[in-house]
Amino acid sequence: MDAIDVDLTSPDPNAEVRYTLDGTEPGPTSARYTGPIRVTQPVKLRARTFRDGYGSPTALSLDLSQGAKGYPNLAATGTPSASSVYPERDPQGNDIYAPARAFDGITYSWVGWAPAVGDRRPWLQVDLGAPARIRYIELYTRAYLDDPAARRNFEIRASNDPTFATFVVLAAQGSTSLPHEAVFEAEVTNAGTYRYIRAAKTADESFFVTELRVLGQR
Repeated sequence: MDAIDVDLTSPDPNAEVRYTLDGTEPGPTSARYTGPIRVTQPVKLRARTFRDGYGSPTALSLDLSQGAKGYPNLAATGTPSASSVYPERDPQGNDIYAPARAFDGITYSWVGWAPAVGDRRPWLQVDLGAPARIRYIELYTRAYLDDPAARRNFEIRASNDPTFATFVVLAAQGSTSLPHEAVFEAEVTNAGTYRYIRAAKTADESFFVTELRVLGQR
């Protein structure tokens, strides 16, 4: 790839910007941004602002890698739905944990989609609008709050039936919990085309999705 310079700025002049080039979440000890970053090879750049040791609730995510992850996030323009929603609202009356929260582009936050208490096999779904070849899946877990049960026992399912009476499993996380603040990533080898993608629990326990990204091509 040709060399490019990536310039980062922060709306808070008193905050510092830290970044990584391997796709991991930036922390307070990550490289500190001091000037344009010269990129000469495929990288996955993520950046976050920090002030007094605390990171911002979201991070810039710029995928400059090649291959499967070079495809667009089809879920960003899809129509979300879910089995239920945790009933908490902000002062404006908006659902804090609505399905749309998991498709707003914010990958590092304590806010996302959460099901109602008592929803034993919760699921989060996105209608891509038309069948597409799915190339890569990313599921971002909840930041800050450590809930191991929410990071295990789920499947990423695909179907052309919105009720998922029939479906295929594109990827899955078993009974071992992902690490805290981890990202579930899976390259999809299934060559079919699917309109509906669902992240579904396979055990009776909690679930939380900060962001669900579905990369592919129409």
